[in-house]
Amino acid sequence: MMKSKILRLIKYGLYYPVAVFVLLEFSLRVLGFQPYKHTDFKVISNPPNAYTGHPSLGIQLNEGVFDITVNDQLTFHATHEPGGYRNVSKAPRTAQADVWMLGCSYTYGYGVNDEENFTSLLQNRYPRVHFRNAGVIGHGTVQALMRLKKMMIQGHPKMVLLNFSSYHFMRNTLSQQYRSHLKIGYSRASKSAQQQMAVARFPFMRSCENSLQLVAWDDIYDHWPGRESLATVHSMQKTYDRLLEDVDQQIEVAACLIQEMAQICKDNGVIFHVVCLDRSPATQQLKMKTGNIPWLDVGYSFSDTTMTNHPYDDHPNPKGHRFIADQIDQHLAPAFQKLSQTTLSEL
Repeated sequence: MMKSKILRLIKYGLYYPVAVFVLLEFSLRVLGFQPYKHTDFKVISNPPNAYTGHPSLGIQLNEGVFDITVNDQLTFHATHEPGGYRNVSKAPRTAQADVWMLGCSYTYGYGVNDEENFTSLLQNRYPRVHFRNAGVIGHGTVQALMRLKKMMIQGHPKMVLLNFSSYHFMRNTLSQQYRSHLKIGYSRASKSAQQQMAVARFPFMRSCENSLQLVAWDDIYDHWPGRESLATVHSMQKTYDRLLEDVDQQIEVAACLIQEMAQICKDNGVIFHVVCLDRSPATQQLKMKTGNIPWLDVGYSFSDTTMTNHPYDDHPNPKGHRFIADQIDQHLAPAFQKLSQTTLSEL
């Protein structure tokens, strides 16, 4: 009798679950699902460490002159100036910039040379206005707000442009999906990622009621056991990550961050504009939530391979940067021209 109960317990408690799991794994493989696989993606910087971890911003630019190569094919020349700025070609030699460009790798100009990103293109068109490129790879609106506060202490510009992308929604809340993209993507791009990011802590906001929080690089994200060998585990973790996405919350947080940036600029007599690089339902909801804050829809498409670094990534190529510069110039030319006139005596 006791032996029969034990056998029944083994049958229902162990055999059936294992059989179901094996059947599920087999079915997923037949349907084309696979375990997690590392995608080949390599970034080499010469000299090394063009980008490294930062204890409160997550990632920062190391000062110096770098040649950066992506997947042994795409190479671009980047000059990083003191204070975490990228060099703006032909910028006037003045201590205080007139226009600050805040943003992520799209503003930074990942994949194009110093003189090819849209900040440098605008600088060439308005030589008497000093533009400063404060874009940093991996940054979102949270880091833009943090940098704005620090930069305002150092000196006031005349205009601030926040170059917003729909990718910033996940970054601002450090959502589960973005944690995955960040940890896995950065780790597979560089063998020295762990060393570079050892001190990194990434800022985020869970909601408008919460203050900024920081999470260490080692605590960002981990694979579930078995993800790299079992399609079942990989599919479950991907599904779990997606279920945790809260787009409405992400829009609310982005709106709060932008409104705070706009108020800081207003209090200091600084012109503030949101330059929305790509248009989506979420960015349009955000536009409505930010009220009367000046907003420019650029209409850049990250899926248009003629304007990206395809097939290496979706960052704008020189043609894409010209398109963005043209759109900004078309809408803000009167403001730039006015700045050019008012800064003549200051140069």
